[in-house]
Amino acid sequence: MNAQAFLAAIGVCLVIVSPAMGQTFSAPAQLSQHGAANQATVGIADSGLATAIWNDNGFYVSDHPQGGAWSAPASLAIAGTTPTLHVSSAGDATLVTYTYDIGIYATERPAGGAWGASATLVAGPILVTPQRTGAPPVLFVENAAGAAAVAYGVAAGAGYEIDVVRRPAGGAWGAPETVTSTPFGAAIPMLADVAIGAGGDVIVTWEDATLSVCGRMCKRETCDLHAAREASPGAGWSDPGALLAPALYCYVARAAIDPVGRATMLTRLNSPATTISAMSQRRSGAPWSAPVAAYVSPFAYPAIVGVEASARGQATFVVGDKLNTGLGFVEGVDGSIAANAWQAPITIAPTSDYAILYYAFGASPPGGVAAAWSSAYGVIFAAVRPSAKAAWGAVQTLAPRAPCFGGFFSCSSVAAAALNANGAAVVLFVRGNPNDAGRNLFAATD
Repeated sequence: MNAQAFLAAIGVCLVIVSPAMGQTFSAPAQLSQHGAANQATVGIADSGLATAIWNDNGFYVSDHPQGGAWSAPASLAIAGTTPTLHVSSAGDATLVTYTYDIGIYATERPAGGAWGASATLVAGPILVTPQRTGAPPVLFVENAAGAAAVAYGVAAGAGYEIDVVRRPAGGAWGAPETVTSTPFGAAIPMLADVAIGAGGDVIVTWEDATLSVCGRMCKRETCDLHAAREASPGAGWSDPGALLAPALYCYVARAAIDPVGRATMLTRLNSPATTISAMSQRRSGAPWSAPVAAYVSPFAYPAIVGVEASARGQATFVVGDKLNTGLGFVEGVDGSIAANAWQAPITIAPTSDYAILYYAFGASPPGGVAAAWSSAYGVIFAAVRPSAKAAWGAVQTLAPRAPCFGGFFSCSSVAAAALNANGAAVVLFVRGNPNDAGRNLFAATD
């Protein structure tokens, strides 16, 4: 019995998407040359120019103009590692990298120009990895106009902080701003997510983790969720306090802001939990609504792949879930931010070649979404919805089963995805050679 039939048998309401025409990915092109590909990131301008950056015994960059071919990989001299790339609608590219205890850096390329030298945003940060929330120690977001924010957790002075460095559209990076801080021995703030709106307002979500003694041989950690918001650089952060009561597990949280400033935040306990909950906020400084169930899985705990918020207060998030049999499926959920009301899930991929292990997500201001995922057997899939008014396109297989497969974990995985305002998408994935003798990066565009 497949996922769709099994769900129907137990009475779960799903809407099965009808394939849309016009979303056809190209045959994947190999970008890397040295068999050590990792740390890949991608962005795409509204002109259709896509840019991929990756590590392959050194960092490289390749560009793909709309209707053209990928350029020969060029060496890119940057400071730091673990890159995240964003490209504005106009084509200005910004790459943020970091190295523990050494620095956080930004490297920029204006549209039609050349890459500049890496600039130090933060010197010597003692970065704290928020292991309980599933977030990396540094998060970088940018809106279509080029306003940007870098959030990070750090041990500083006599305690812990979550700080943000901001750049207004068309402006320069500012000095770090402290969003929250606690002394050593108190609750530890752990970064969960950061989101930026069309007007440049920023939401930072984190969880205060508290370790308590519950017996001679027992210690218990509880977490409560916070979300602070700032309308513009230096305006001050508004933190209404804990949004969710302390729980025995921390939360996975994802936020998004629509063009008029309405925000949505999705949460799920980072434990075996079946429900994704949603809260909404009308504007910066307004109270958050009570949480409602936006998605309930009858099987295991679902993964929040990504969330976007578009005009007219519509939000969409993508879920990766799996059946007890191990078969995976992918769904999209649409909702109203103002009403904090969510529709029945749209099944994008009813079944997906055994368990889904890796995801990538891209979104655009018109409400477009690009989702990519890979299975335990290394099959690479992608589906695109060009805008909030469009239907999801048919799922496409970008690469078949990988030639290398060791037990449950494959040596092939999806790496990154991006989508522009015109609905053009790009997906990167890493694929291992037989016996895992080298890994190369591939790119597919539509």
